[in-house]
Amino acid sequence: MVLASCQTLDFESSYQVGSSNVWNKATLARQAVNGIYNEFYVRASNTDSEDNWKVMFEAYSSVMDTDKNWYENQKVCYGDGTPASGTFAEMYRYYYTFIFRANDVISHIDKVPDMTSEEKAKLKAEAKFFRAYGYYNLNVLYRGVPLYMEYIENATNANRPRSTEQQVWDAIIGDLTDCVNEENLPDRYKAGSSDYGHVSRAVALAYRGQMYQFLAARGEGDKKTYWELALKDFEALEPMGFALYQGAGNDSFKQLLKPANEQCDEMIFSIRMTQQPGMGNESRRQRTQAADPIRGRHRRVLFLARRQETPFHCPGKDREEYGRQTSGPS
Repeated sequence: MVLASCQTLDFESSYQVGSSNVWNKATLARQAVNGIYNEFYVRASNTDSEDNWKVMFEAYSSVMDTDKNWYENQKVCYGDGTPASGTFAEMYRYYYTFIFRANDVISHIDKVPDMTSEEKAKLKAEAKFFRAYGYYNLNVLYRGVPLYMEYIENATNANRPRSTEQQVWDAIIGDLTDCVNEENLPDRYKAGSSDYGHVSRAVALAYRGQMYQFLAARGEGDKKTYWELALKDFEALEPMGFALYQGAGNDSFKQLLKPANEQCDEMIFSIRMTQQPGMGNESRRQRTQAADPIRGRHRRVLFLARRQETPFHCPGKDREEYGRQTSGPS
């Protein structure tokens, strides 16, 4: 018996979107931008094993505990790291994922046919912030990394040599300045906004101010000028309505990190969460900036009006000289 058919098989996936099709529709392009935000999930709310490589930032601080239980995560501290050390690969992969996804948006979002020019400019500015964020953390750790300021279509072309630390700082400042100057990016998102947690001009100002502080400590050029630029950026935040949370008196800082206050005026940039009893590290109900709720009970504050609650401390000089606001990257 012979069976025949004239029907053509449809090989196009009904649930996956090819990268070439993302920029054909506004809804898909917005999801691509949300995909950058979602990378915070890996850092903030995946599993305890993700904490292992985060120790890299502490390895440069004065509070590093070189306990042998943490030995595999302290290759920098012990001076015996090699390119084969998994810790370094994890750091590179994590932050270059921000950069790769951001470059994809920056290079392609202008092609979206059903999106206004204003929205394109706003989303491109958000992507530029995340590119700066990725390079910021890498530059703090490695003082110079390969710079990719455009989307790389083929991985075989990702073979650039290492740029200098100053070249990377210049690229970071350039991206953050573009964000600050983008008129379609709002100054801030206030509590209750459906866009709360997205990048705003205030976020870019806060991080640019911190970049100037690092440049004052480690960059080329006039140190005094960098300090003045940092102060100018931080002072620009107050007219936007940011202020220290003081609603609980002497207990205010402790209460600041509770769910009830996660959108208070002290929060400049944070990963939101919903506290739920019985939830542990393996299954969490946490909310990243632009993503849907996922399980968790941990919060990650990326920038506060008074300080950053991060594991990395100030570069080069005594912490008190920088003030409590100036702890390093998250």
